[in-house]
Amino acid sequence: MDSLDKYYVSVIRILTLRPRSEKEIREYLVRKKASQEIITAVIAKVQGHNFQSDLEFARWWVQSRTRYKAKSDLIITMELRQKGISDDLIKSALLEKTDDHLTDEEKIKIVLQKYFKKVESLPKYEQYRRMSAYLSQKGFNYDAIRRAIDDILERGYNRS
Repeated sequence: MDSLDKYYVSVIRILTLRPRSEKEIREYLVRKKASQEIITAVIAKVQGHNFQSDLEFARWWVQSRTRYKAKSDLIITMELRQKGISDDLIKSALLEKTDDHLTDEEKIKIVLQKYFKKVESLPKYEQYRRMSAYLSQKGFNYDAIRRAIDDILERGYNRS
C-alpha cells in the first residue's frame, strides 16, 4: 500500500466516526505528517467519492447542535467558522434546519425542559440567575432569555 492509500484509508476511518470539514481533515493529515501533495490528493479523492462535503458537514453540524445541544445560531456559526466552513455554507445550512419555525423563546423553553429540574427547588431569584447564565452560555440573547424565564416563572413550568 503506497502512502496515498495509507492516508486515504486513515481519513475514511475517521469519517466513519462522524462527518468532518475539509479543514479538520487537513489538520488530521498534518498531524499524521503527510506532505502537502498527499494532503491535496487525499482530499481530492475523498471529495471525488462524495465522502466529504463542507456543505453536508455544515448541515449535519447545524442539525446536531440544534437538536441535541440546543445551541443558538450565533454559537453554531462561530463553531462552524472554527471548523473552516465559509459564511455562505453556514448561512445555507442554517436556512435549511428543520426547527426554523421556532422563536428563540420557544427554543429556550425546550432547552429548559431538562435544566429546570436542577433549579426548581431553589428560590426564584436563584432559579432566574442560574437559568439566565445557562442560556447565555448557549448563545441566546438576553431579551429572549429574560422574556422566556419571566414567562416560565410567572406561569409556572409546564412539563407537557
